Amino acid sequence: MVAVPISTTHKSQKNGGCPHFQSPFPHQKNINSPRELFEYDKSTTDKERVALYVPTLKQTLRNLKKMDQDHRKIKRNQNKPLVV
Repeated sequence: MVAVPISTTHKSQKNGGCPHFQSPFPHQKNINSPRELFEYDKSTTDKERVALYVPTLKQTLRNLKKMDQDHRKIKRNQNKPLVV
């Protein structure tokens, strides 16, 4: 076994972060909450901001229906005898 020193900072952090990731909001360094994402853009309304993070009722019901169908399919397949 060879002891390898473990560096605490990744090499990409030493030169100012990952070169591949370009922030879409270069003027904001730390984005902590969704509200801060939109502070610079006053054209969006509160409803539009909320709509980005909350799925619509239609979408939620669609997801629940799909989950229910998948669950029923699994239950149906569990009861079938194994054919060898």
